Amino acid sequence: MIGNRNGRDTTVELVRDYYKETGRDVFLYKDMRRFYYRQYPNRRHLPDWHTIERWLRELSEEGMLARDHPSPRRVVFYMRPMILRGVK
Repeated sequence: MIGNRNGRDTTVELVRDYYKETGRDVFLYKDMRRFYYRQYPNRRHLPDWHTIERWLRELSEEGMLARDHPSPRRVVFYMRPMILRGVK
């Protein structure tokens, strides 16, 4: 469960929760947004979705996620092993 932490840690935890819940290591923005709003309906203490988007892009720049653009309006993220360390 996501706690009250900085945006980067919150986003890493969100990605890990998505993997634990779905078993998928690939996602689109819309998949993650749907998961975020469904899992955390009372988000008062959490960042808004646009902040999560920024952190997803930053995590891809750090190498924790791979990002692909198969078409102009579609972005696919692939989880790298380093982001899944410690996930059971």
